[in-house]
Amino acid sequence: MTETRNVPIRTIIIFVLAYCLIFAICFFQHLYTIEVRSAMTLVLYTVLFIAGIFLFRQHLADSWQLLKKSIFRSLLLLIGFYFIFVLFSALAYYWLPIGDAANDQNVYQIAKAFPPILVLAILGIMGPIVEELVYRHLLIYRLSSRIPVWGCVLLSSILFGLLHMHSFSDLTNIVPYLTISIILGTLYVVSKYNLLVPIIFHTFNNLSALIPLVLYS
Repeated sequence: MTETRNVPIRTIIIFVLAYCLIFAICFFQHLYTIEVRSAMTLVLYTVLFIAGIFLFRQHLADSWQLLKKSIFRSLLLLIGFYFIFVLFSALAYYWLPIGDAANDQNVYQIAKAFPPILVLAILGIMGPIVEELVYRHLLIYRLSSRIPVWGCVLLSSILFGLLHMHSFSDLTNIVPYLTISIILGTLYVVSKYNLLVPIIFHTFNNLSALIPLVLYS
């Protein structure tokens, strides 16, 4: 798999900080109206998607070649890990007092305010790709040259969970985000750093939640 060494570290930092802006907007939601906050979120995801596809195109191209060579193995991994994800999620919701996270409420507000096709395209497809570039490619693949890979998986999962919390009172709902992030990170590693595998998983998970939402909201 090709390294990301050709992407300057300053560019990567700007990319990650721009991604963090999405959650800064939500964390300081009292400063903006729902309409402004939602529009800014969609615009940022779109810009980051375009920038990410360009900046990390080589890793994505390598992942595509790897996927074509191991399509059956990748499919088995996706099915197996999705079953594990559903099982652990069900146990978490059964045993823990998990409610509606603020992030879920914000998604619902966006779904009501914008056309369904726009919501599905940005939050269902572009958003997962951006997040896989940040949490899996940068925080696991690139960082694993300095930190043990499973430490990177844990670090990326904790950051994924924390950044999806929009207030300190929302921390009790971090478990579902930790669960899916650990699943995605593990899937990325065992698929030999094929970024398209967690992208497919993440996209399917988002779309399966968004499609009923936009249809019945």
